[in-house]
Amino acid sequence: MPSFVTGTRCRSSYAATMLPVRLASPMLIRRESGDGSWHSPHTTAYTNEAELRDLLVETPSLLPGVDERAVAAKELPISGVGSADVVVVDASGEITVVECKLRANPEIRRRVIGQLLAYSSGIWRMSFATFDDAFRRSEARQSLSDALVGGSDVEEEDFRRAVEDNLMSGSMRLIIAVDEITDELKRIVSYLNSHTTANVELLALEMRRAVGDGVEVLVPAVYGEESAGTRTVRDERLDRETLVASICEQSEPAAAAAEGILDWADREPRLDVRYTRTSVVRLWAAGKQLLQIDRGGQLRVILQSLSEHGEPWDAGGIERLVQDLAEIGVQLEPKRTWPKTALEPLADDTRRQQFFTLMDRVLDTLRTSD
Repeated sequence: MPSFVTGTRCRSSYAATMLPVRLASPMLIRRESGDGSWHSPHTTAYTNEAELRDLLVETPSLLPGVDERAVAAKELPISGVGSADVVVVDASGEITVVECKLRANPEIRRRVIGQLLAYSSGIWRMSFATFDDAFRRSEARQSLSDALVGGSDVEEEDFRRAVEDNLMSGSMRLIIAVDEITDELKRIVSYLNSHTTANVELLALEMRRAVGDGVEVLVPAVYGEESAGTRTVRDERLDRETLVASICEQSEPAAAAAEGILDWADREPRLDVRYTRTSVVRLWAAGKQLLQIDRGGQLRVILQSLSEHGEPWDAGGIERLVQDLAEIGVQLEPKRTWPKTALEPLADDTRRQQFFTLMDRVLDTLRTSD
């Protein structure tokens, strides 16, 4: 059985039906033990998309931007969406989602983009526990902590926090892995990279295989890095001064409310204040996100986190909290799991103290539940 070569790595290849086609890229090979002549190899077709997927799961560092300590899950289950072909998490907490397609599959034209976005949107805002459980239920059959933290120099708390931040902000690398890229796919990747934020990177990875003299060679090519690099960088980590100044440009009362809430959060030992690479600051409690303030002067109350704690946060408990907040001027969007409201009402000192009293009661229940 031939081996495939990429860089300095050699591994045994998958059994495949060899369909000889002339390799489009200029590459010549020769064997030192042969007659010394150079010749052009032939491409080797993948028998199916699962073969391409399994190759990337076995060696995730073939993916652009992924380090050698990354762990890959095959067929990661995503509630309400399906199973993503490959999801990779590296030691720094970066998340890469991969959809594999062969050129012969008509879905490579447009549907592949929708599939990739469906999977990434399904992962967006997952809690670390839910994401970790999905890894365990995938064909990886191990948790992220076991795979990356155990026996390494990766600090578990730092790793969890990095993954959580990327899950909540939707910061991911999206890759379409193909055996042969099309001009249409190149245009789509370039266009989307030019119109998305720097938190989302979309790339296409072409994984051609060439065979000659009993050696199989991988010829990877990445498309989209140049267009991704031309976007305005908007993922610098916030700090308090920048956040409040941005809010103040739109509303001084909202900025005053934000400052008051952040002062309270800094003093509250049960809260963990996290400034992100995006446009928000998040307040965490008992391992879940509780509140969020963004640059636009909006406050979010993460009701989903409360419901995940269970008692006393059933539907009735959450409804009572929403009513109590409404009585002090904090009007939340009905029937939303991440409802938002304007910060201006909390510029009033009395209302803000009432808000802190309500949040203190919430923190007491979360501490008990935890």
